[in-house]
Amino acid sequence: MPPNIAPYRGLTVVNASRGLAGATTAQLLAGLGALVIRVEEPARGAGPSPSRDILNGWDRDGDLFMHFGRGSESIVLDLDRPEGRGALAQLATKAQVVIEDERPTDPRGVRAALRAVRGGDVAFTLASITPFGLSGPWMDLPASELILFAASGLMAHVGEPGREPVQLPGWLVQGHVGIAAFTGVASTLPVDGGPVTSHDLDIASVEVIQNSNPHAIGDYHYKGAVQRRQGSRQLDGYPWTVIPCKDGFVGVIAPQTRWDIFCLWMDRPDLITDPMFMDRIARRQHPDELDAIMIEWASGLTKSELYLGGQERGLPFGAVFTVPDSLDSPQLAERQFFDLASDGRTKLAGLPFRFGSVRPTVGHAPMPDEQGAAITAEYGLQGGVA
Repeated sequence: MPPNIAPYRGLTVVNASRGLAGATTAQLLAGLGALVIRVEEPARGAGPSPSRDILNGWDRDGDLFMHFGRGSESIVLDLDRPEGRGALAQLATKAQVVIEDERPTDPRGVRAALRAVRGGDVAFTLASITPFGLSGPWMDLPASELILFAASGLMAHVGEPGREPVQLPGWLVQGHVGIAAFTGVASTLPVDGGPVTSHDLDIASVEVIQNSNPHAIGDYHYKGAVQRRQGSRQLDGYPWTVIPCKDGFVGVIAPQTRWDIFCLWMDRPDLITDPMFMDRIARRQHPDELDAIMIEWASGLTKSELYLGGQERGLPFGAVFTVPDSLDSPQLAERQFFDLASDGRTKLAGLPFRFGSVRPTVGHAPMPDEQGAAITAEYGLQGGVA
């Protein structure tokens, strides 16, 4: 990449984390030009490597690693053995950033070994990503995407009224944590090309998600109000909801200033002055009745017709895209969002930023230890190499 879109060219990052959050952080750094070396661990018996195990968030068929593993070189080190931890520490002395996600009191002592090599001419940012942080009564509790979303308090607001709270799909927690860790790492790096100094970043995943929910915290702290689950509805400015249509679903928002336009589009001018629907206060009292009217109308229209028709009328409608819809999106195609896997066929989501008209690419996901021999030779690693 040209220097103007590779500000971290010359930066070496060692990613010794097992989970998706650390992989996200590393991939973003790679997208900005950094050399990322992913330290993976050998398989344990008949099971997979902990670095690609479903217990650490990875899937069985490797689709996630095909995405999140891009941008890294791979070396396998046995961190259960002192020699492996020594080789990792030796590798870290050549890096400016090290990412790890060891539990705070893990007896292996990977974090302690990394801290011990700093000093003198050796300096690097150590980014430690854990579920609950490096201190506190919960610091050693195991967690997952589900547990972190629940413990953050955010899950309490997601779902239908009167029903159990639900987890958001995908890996939004880990992705969000990875971006937060990337922001923290970036803040420690010199902006003028000066010398790197040592920093310890303590990234608690649950705190990252708590930080994403300031409105609910403020409502409770200042007003004593507890936000309730509303499903897709936002009753304060109804209609603000998701309804079915001819070929899927569409998000519907009709602010008071455009209510008459929406009513005319539905061929229901009577609703403009109907006491049940004429203003947002009235509509908030009758959401079920309004839903029935909107659903009957939308059943004869496609989500594309509703999306485009709404936007043309100044109504912030949005189609609920499926994966095939996204893959065929002309917006994403124009912006060259998708990348191709090493098979030249499989589409993968690209990095979430561009430099002007250029979106950086980060290559393919490596096989375990794909660059192990070259890394061992270049950095003179001794012992612990699997």
